[in-house]
Formats: sequence, C-alpha cells, structure tokens
Amino acid sequence: MKYSLYILLLLTITTKSFSQAYMDEIVKKSCECLGGVSEDSSNEEFTMELGLCMLQAASPYEKKLKKDFKIDLSKIDQGGGEELGRVIGLKMATACPNVLMRMVGKIDDDEEEEPVDNPVSTIEGKITKVEEDQFIVFSLRDESGRVSKFHWLTFVDSDIDLSSDYMKLMDESVTIAYTSQEFFDSRIGEYRVYNIIEKIDKQ
Repeated sequence: MKYSLYILLLLTITTKSFSQAYMDEIVKKSCECLGGVSEDSSNEEFTMELGLCMLQAASPYEKKLKKDFKIDLSKIDQGGGEELGRVIGLKMATACPNVLMRMVGKIDDDEEEEPVDNPVSTIEGKITKVEEDQFIVFSLRDESGRVSKFHWLTFVDSDIDLSSDYMKLMDESVTIAYTSQEFFDSRIGEYRVYNIIEKIDKQ
C-alpha cells in the first residue's frame, strides 16, 4: 500500500514537472520568435506577431494545454487566444523582459503620436503599508481616512534614495504625484485602474 502511494506521488510530481517544462519551452520559443520581429514594426504589427509567435510555440502542446489549462487552440477566436495570451504573456514578462520593454516603448510611441489626456494628480497622507511583490505597492491614508494604493512601476522622482530606503517610508507622511491608468488584471478577468507613482517626497 505504501509502495503504491509512493509511486502515485512520484507520478504526480513527474507530471507537474513535465507540465512546467513544456510551458517553459513555449515561453522560450515565443521569446525567440518575437526577438526576430523588426524594430520598425508598428504597434499593431508587433501585437499580431506576438500572437503568432505564441500560437506557433504552443501548437505542439495543444493537447496538454487543453488538459492542464482548458485552452482550446481550435477555438482561438472564441476566447482561446485571450487565455493563451494571458498564461504565456505573464511568463514572458519575466523570461524575456526586453519584450515587455519593447511593448511599453511602442505604447509610448503611439501616445506621442496621439496624445492621451492622462493628468498628474497629487495626494498627501501617511504610508500605512508597503507590499513587496513583483512591484512595490504603497498604501496611503489621506486626511479623510481613505486608504488608496499606489504602484511603483517606473522611475520615481524622490527626495530620498527610494531603491534602498523605500521601507523607511512606513508610517511617514508623504506627498505623492501620480497618474491613473487602466491595466488588465488577469485575476479578475477585467481592466482596473492603477495609481502609478511619478514622484514621492517626505513631508
């Protein structure tokens, strides 16, 4: 009985290992494919190439993707494409961050061509929480008692050495200049507004 349980556990671990291995291979192939896309491609062309690279890399593992992630590549136009992009895209952001930077750069280029009204706002209050995840997130309580979250995603102008002293802002009164932008949150399956820090100073 114990021997049977041991074999079952070993098979489960092995299956998960192979599952992770093939996902890593899909991400690797997608990154390599996208690395060959011309720097001069438009944002629309780049996005199309990204989708094609993901699809080509994933095709050999169609059955595994359907079994492990419920992604049906035969229904790519009926939600399968979005789910594939969500699963692989998140991994690509860490596996080949240069791809993410290219995407951000192209978005910035488009915004220069077609300016979007995205004003900088300012808020004062006390830092009540500092979360360390993929990005640093500060929770701030303003004078009305309302608590809001502010994300550190890009370079932040500050009167302190933020990269090494950001934890020292806990319980400090600060002034934050920020912009509000919509990003897709895969956890809830919809877009939500994020407050992106532009500048933070101690009062």
